[in-house]
Amino acid sequence: DVFLLASVHEGGPNVVLEALASGTLVAATAVGDVPLLLPATVLAPSGDPHALADAVERAIESPPVALPERYQQSVFVDRTLQVVLVE
Repeated sequence: DVFLLASVHEGGPNVVLEALASGTLVAATAVGDVPLLLPATVLAPSGDPHALADAVERAIESPPVALPERYQQSVFVDRTLQVVLVE
């Protein structure tokens, strides 16, 4: 399975984080904050279906992308506890 986010506009797409957290392969358009979450190899310009198809192929051929460390559960919980305990 590959999760494909073919957006023209995005902010910070939680759905990409959810797909990564579940171990699903991801390919997407390089809009909004998506390039902060995924390597360039699985990104394509918005509005270019051929480049997006190539990004899907690269996602399938590449090792799965790891969830960025700052979004991993243990890191998130540790940071949350630091904020709560400091205040």
